[in-house]
Amino acid sequence: MATEISVTLPIEPMPKLRPRFRVVQGRVFTHTPYETKSFENEVAYLYLTRVGLKFEAHEPLQVKIEFYLQHPKSFTKKKI
Repeated sequence: MATEISVTLPIEPMPKLRPRFRVVQGRVFTHTPYETKSFENEVAYLYLTRVGLKFEAHEPLQVKIEFYLQHPKSFTKKKI
């Protein structure tokens, strides 16, 4: 049985930044940039505080995300 949840989060979307790499003594280490990790943690916190519903690891999950953005100031009025 599928459960449908609708949540609106008051946060400006941010693109995911590329992972960073560094080589130490011939080994390659990767890490996620601070801005990306911070944004992901903020989204998770907002979701859990508003919904509080966690999902089991073995359950299939389908996610649909919609972003509602304001059009840029440089956008012409003909296209609106």
